[in-house]
Amino acid sequence: MSLEIKPKPDRIAPVFRIISAVAGRFSKPGQFPSFSPDLYLEDGQDLSPYGLGARVLHLPGHSKGSIGVLAASGDLFGGDLLYNVRGFGFIDDLADFNASIEKLKNLDITTVYPGHGKPFPFAARLRSLLGTRKGAQP
Repeated sequence: MSLEIKPKPDRIAPVFRIISAVAGRFSKPGQFPSFSPDLYLEDGQDLSPYGLGARVLHLPGHSKGSIGVLAASGDLFGGDLLYNVRGFGFIDDLADFNASIEKLKNLDITTVYPGHGKPFPFAARLRSLLGTRKGAQP
């Protein structure tokens, strides 16, 4: 599986375009220092050996390597796939995003804790996503 970001995302919010442009003016191009992770996570991985009643979900769409953590309680710590800030973010690959939403709709999720914005009930967001499927907004 390639984890490279596409040269041009499928969908990018206007606010995110502005933030990216401003940040680009103040950052220097270059390489990030490399590292070796202590742990590799995989889709479906049980996190109980680490003291968490949860499992890992591979949720590409925002980026190829995005994950979420679904707690046994039904709480989803969803990273950047879904967010609760209007007009923010981007979708790298719309097909991956839609597949991730399909994956989530079959799970027992009560509350989403997004990477950006306040938590929200998943059922309400799912209804809105399914109502605007072709132009899905996270």
